[in-house]
Formats: sequence, structure tokens, C-alpha cells
Amino acid sequence: MPNNKGPEETTTEQFERRLVLAAEINQKLAAALAAGTSYESEEVQQLIGKHHSWAVEFIPKDKKTYLKLAARYRSDDRFDGLYRQYADGLASYMADAMEVYANSQLPDEI
Repeated sequence: MPNNKGPEETTTEQFERRLVLAAEINQKLAAALAAGTSYESEEVQQLIGKHHSWAVEFIPKDKKTYLKLAARYRSDDRFDGLYRQYADGLASYMADAMEVYANSQLPDEI
């Protein structure tokens, strides 16, 4: 269940669990990318669904916001640097998958 108190009131333990979850998702997405799995595949879309569930701890749930995040994964070198730890090109791969997920699974507004 989301912590609606805000990031400033998140316990260290909660934060560490979120980091572990993010790393697990990123590792699985990197493996899918390395295997040549399409970002449109059911497997990748399920992983992106988990990413979205993780991300909504920090951002609104709506399609527009998630699409903006996907665009940042492409345009902001910090995301590229972060995801390059897992695989070259992972940020762009995730952005493509996030766009598919947002357009097929998320409401325009909440």
C-alpha cells in the first residue's frame, strides 16, 4: 500500500525495499533486452506494470505523467547513466515499453 505521508516521512527500511524492488525490475528488463525480447511483449509489459506500480510511489498514476517520465528516460542523461548500469540502451527500451503500457493500460486522468 502506498505511503501517502510523502517521501520525507518514508522510513529507511521502506526506502531500501523500494531500491531492491527497482533493482529487481531493472535486472529483469535488462535480461529481456539482452535476449532480444520486444518491449511490446507480455513479459516486458508485465515488468513495466511493476515499474509503474513502483513509480507511483513518487509520481501521479495518470497516463500523461507516465508518458512524461518515459520522455525523460530518453532525454535526460541521468536516466541513461542510471540504467546503463544494467544494460546499454535500457533507458530507451524502458521508455518504449512505458509508452506502450501507458497507452494501453492507464487512464487519461485519475
